[in-house]
Amino acid sequence: MSAARRVGWAAALAGAAALGYLAVQALTTTGSQGAAPSTRLRDAQHWADHSQTVQPAGAIAATDHTPQAAIASAAAYLRLLDSASETPATISELRELTATGFSGQALEAESQSATIARRIAQSGTSFARGWRLGYRLDSYDPASARVSVWSMGTVQSRLEVLAPDFSTTLCTLRWDGQRWRVVAARVTQGPTPPLDGSDPVAVRRFVRAASAFQSFPDAP
Repeated sequence: MSAARRVGWAAALAGAAALGYLAVQALTTTGSQGAAPSTRLRDAQHWADHSQTVQPAGAIAATDHTPQAAIASAAAYLRLLDSASETPATISELRELTATGFSGQALEAESQSATIARRIAQSGTSFARGWRLGYRLDSYDPASARVSVWSMGTVQSRLEVLAPDFSTTLCTLRWDGQRWRVVAARVTQGPTPPLDGSDPVAVRRFVRAASAFQSFPDAP
């Protein structure tokens, strides 16, 4: 495999979480939002401190007008991208979870993920999987929410071997009067644990960043 193609595969197969990274990074970054004002961050912390722990994706209805439902909706959106499936059920669910202006990009991301998954499967014995490790409620009010989801993915196949890759997807959601819908998503790398403890500064930096996320009940 050429160096250029290897870089392409690495970008495609890393991130949120394994198969969705390239599609999300390429198609949704333009729709991302800027940093929330400090007052909204304080409001989000208030909700995080006084709310129940979020349940596994699907356990809370997106139609609930609560911070937990916004978090669950963001997690469900990433789960669908990770599934790399183009079945009618998946497409229908993805449309339900995304706003009208964002659905086309999300569906294109799903299509690219499915294409990558098929290529890996056709190469023979392979393993490609992602896990949502934790979440952080960055801002919340009754009309909108910003949820960061920390993920890890890895790929092992004849075509590509990708070491565990960590990324964070910031999902912006809006309440449309009936349910929470994702209107934008942005992927960034990390936080990534150091390979060893030889750099105490790197260890402390990772600990601070990772500790900002609350664990999903079904995280590994």
